Amino acid sequence: FDPGPQGETSGALLYSWVSANHPEWFLTRSGARIVWSGYPGHYAMNIGDPAYQQACLNAIVTDAKKTGWDGVLLDNILYSLGQYSVGPCDQYSSDAAFRAAYTSAISVIGKGITAAGLLTMGNMAGVRVVPGQWETYLQAGLGGGFDEYFACFGDGQELTDYGSPPEGLKAQVEEIR
Repeated sequence: FDPGPQGETSGALLYSWVSANHPEWFLTRSGARIVWSGYPGHYAMNIGDPAYQQACLNAIVTDAKKTGWDGVLLDNILYSLGQYSVGPCDQYSSDAAFRAAYTSAISVIGKGITAAGLLTMGNMAGVRVVPGQWETYLQAGLGGGFDEYFACFGDGQELTDYGSPPEGLKAQVEEIR
């Protein structure tokens, strides 16, 4: 996603630069780039590509230090190809392979941010539905994590207990414990 009207960025890489220099870093479906469902102009990236991981790390650390931040929020750490309709895709045949790519990226990016003297926090919304995945992502290199839907999905949409095994509030509390 390119910068806003004042030239600000999300601290990572610009769409225009990646598109011109590394089109292989985009997730694709039948060769076409995948737009995140519900977010026009936001493209799914191949988070498992080692060169992409390093480029993100370099851009994030440079931006954070330039702007004086002491830490970085890594938003939307995914656990399933179904999230934002990024799957099916050409690069990953299963959710397990996709999670392995995220674990690899967190290891490179999260540990690299920490090594640069910065803090990390990851938004791992919904990760609770995969037992142990929260801990896997933390151990890979995040300094901390949260679920933006901890108690509800929105006004009047409280998170109940559902599924077997439970995927709702009890599952979140258990994952945190």
